[in-house]
Amino acid sequence: MFAKKSEARILYWWRLNHAYYCLRADHGESGVEAAHHVHKGSAGQTEPFLNMVIWTEQFASGSDVIDQQHRMLINNINHLEGMLNGANLTREEAEFLVHLVDFLESYAGSHFKFEEACMERYRCPAHARNKRAHEQFIGFFEAFKKRYQAEGLHLDLLRQLHQELSLWIQEHILSVDTQLRPCIRG
Repeated sequence: MFAKKSEARILYWWRLNHAYYCLRADHGESGVEAAHHVHKGSAGQTEPFLNMVIWTEQFASGSDVIDQQHRMLINNINHLEGMLNGANLTREEAEFLVHLVDFLESYAGSHFKFEEACMERYRCPAHARNKRAHEQFIGFFEAFKKRYQAEGLHLDLLRQLHQELSLWIQEHILSVDTQLRPCIRG
């Protein structure tokens, strides 16, 4: 994998199963980055592949530990999104989905407790809102896991999971968790 940086965008290329993929991140005025995967097939044609979340300082909470955990969540969401655009799951992708469910369960337990303690320690005004959101996420995840155990991992369920996780980034990490940053720095 190599990267080429320009003023307007960052390009990442890699080779997978004899196809070339490119991740392009465009920087907008608001600082939000929209990323697009482009698949370059064997004939050289370029097709849209998927949209991904790219970590920027806009996501920073002020805690290196929390930010690293958020990056892991984003990487897993991006990987899930990549699989949703494929026709059939490979064995490795199916194994990843099992890993993802385990990761999310662990993440909800350990990350939420650490983040809540950090917000309380730094007297973050978003502490109560953060805790309520975590409880709601745990409720969503428990319902998801019940469906997963009853129905298996099918495309509609995976799309719902991806949609909820993407909303979590937008509505929680970017609006609640980032309120910790001035408390830590202040």
